[in-house]
Amino acid sequence: MSIGFNTRRLAVGLFCMLTVDWEVEGQEIAGGVDLKGLPAEVADGIRVGNAVGEKERVVDGKDPVGSGLYFLELIGGDRDLESRLRLRYMEVLLGNGQTSAADEMAGTIKDYRSEVGRLMVLERKLILGNAPEAREVLEKIGRELGQWKDWQRTVLRVRLAGVGALAGMSDSEMAAWLAGYELIGDRMAAVVLAHVQRIRRGAEFTKEGLKRVMSDGFAEAPKVPVPEMVEAAGKLLEVVTGGVGGKRNEEEEKAIFEGIGVLLEKSNAYHADVLLDLAKYFAEQKREAEAKVAFEKAFGQMGFHLEGGGERYFKMAEIWKIRGKEKALEGYFEKLEDLARSQQPMDQPDGLAWTGACFMMLGAEDKGERLFLEAVRIAAGNPNPRMKYRGCLEVCLCRARLGRPMGSELQDALNAVLRGEVIGVAQ
Repeated sequence: MSIGFNTRRLAVGLFCMLTVDWEVEGQEIAGGVDLKGLPAEVADGIRVGNAVGEKERVVDGKDPVGSGLYFLELIGGDRDLESRLRLRYMEVLLGNGQTSAADEMAGTIKDYRSEVGRLMVLERKLILGNAPEAREVLEKIGRELGQWKDWQRTVLRVRLAGVGALAGMSDSEMAAWLAGYELIGDRMAAVVLAHVQRIRRGAEFTKEGLKRVMSDGFAEAPKVPVPEMVEAAGKLLEVVTGGVGGKRNEEEEKAIFEGIGVLLEKSNAYHADVLLDLAKYFAEQKREAEAKVAFEKAFGQMGFHLEGGGERYFKMAEIWKIRGKEKALEGYFEKLEDLARSQQPMDQPDGLAWTGACFMMLGAEDKGERLFLEAVRIAAGNPNPRMKYRGCLEVCLCRARLGRPMGSELQDALNAVLRGEVIGVAQ
């Protein structure tokens, strides 16, 4: 059965929600909806909705990532939000090995994040040894930096340096990307990322070499946050956990772990995620003492909040599952459930979905399923269409991270949202 889509109703809804005046459009789309006089952002949203409406949209419980795309396509009218979500979706696609789909997604992003996405795809291709076009892509992005704002150019230059090093470019070839930053922290980010990427390319790692790179010319650097050093630490961890850049001997592996510690310590930035990844790796290797140290350091940073951090608690549940100590966390996640319900309605679907994933990881399947369903019902009741679809998108991505197919009741609820139906209040 084909699912209809009321573009005229969407036009009215988006127009009423508009808070910022952007350049207007002056054309029509198929179906006779007149877009003359509407702001460009609103018109774009209507076009997307109209195109999506021509296709049958049915949630596939076995493909939460693909199903989430339906909701992503319906989010319009806020270019920054849409671009952020599309870049995040790219990370999920790349994590699932869907490089071509991620590359296609990068082309749909309408701000500088499109180039960030292209660099992410190129990095993955280089790691897989399948990027003959690497230098051409890098040089093209480098030539076109002038179209972006100053701070956006800085973001791109740092990433160009990192991916360029992975592609085998020398410092002299990347001189424009490695020097001349207004902030010392940005230059350090570029230099450190380039160094770590060369390790991932196959160069030998030594802690002395890392320290030399971090100290060379940075004696005057203030203690400012450099989050790219946390990113570099995560990439360095992949050398051991994923075999990126070739197998290393025991001595070099030990040095790499020490190097990860140096990067995290000197970053002056939040790094609980990398510490949790470290703890999980050590737990899998039955290195309990090291897992405990890494986890306790992470837990000391995590606090007790869900805003943007639901996956951290899921990682925590994974670690306890690996250790065979799931029961110890039941009371903790019951408190997390209460915290999820105390959030603003727009944030509750995300919090409840991740809490549900935690319970399912711990073996409480029925409770987890109820929380997923509650998350969709709350999202469906949000009067703001963007937040409604965003909530359902988060549910799909969370389910994908959990690695479990969606049950029939959850699928039915998500399909009801796609059809624009009112669904029951969470019990």
